[in-house]
Amino acid sequence: MAPNSWRYLVVFLGECRAAGIEPSRALFLACFRLCRGRGDYYLAVRSGFKISGAPSNNKGWKSRFFFVSCSRGWGFSTGWTSRAVDIVLLLLSGRESVDVNRLRSILSSSRAIKEMTKEWLVDAGLSPVARGTVAFLPHVVY
Repeated sequence: MAPNSWRYLVVFLGECRAAGIEPSRALFLACFRLCRGRGDYYLAVRSGFKISGAPSNNKGWKSRFFFVSCSRGWGFSTGWTSRAVDIVLLLLSGRESVDVNRLRSILSSSRAIKEMTKEWLVDAGLSPVARGTVAFLPHVVY
């Protein structure tokens, strides 16, 4: 997942916790959408939301990707589909509708994403380690 996608996920969870908002899949997908890139996927902020401070360029991250290990029957598909799903029309509960509006304000003024440095992402295990450092990464086995 692209570095900014990790940033969005971490900031969403952190700001929900700080505001006393119960994070949910529907709430997350009301704020962000999954986009298809060139051979990969990334998160983008939905229209109506603003998150300032995320770097616009994370050059070189694709050359240092990771693998995910899984066992058969783990409950998640290991393939991508091309079926379009409009998640904008998700039905939010009354509470989630209120929380989306609160998050719209919180995320637009959040300083967390600005303070989330590359070093912080590496320390948290959410970004590849610095060049010259050996890392043992799991590998997908089918």
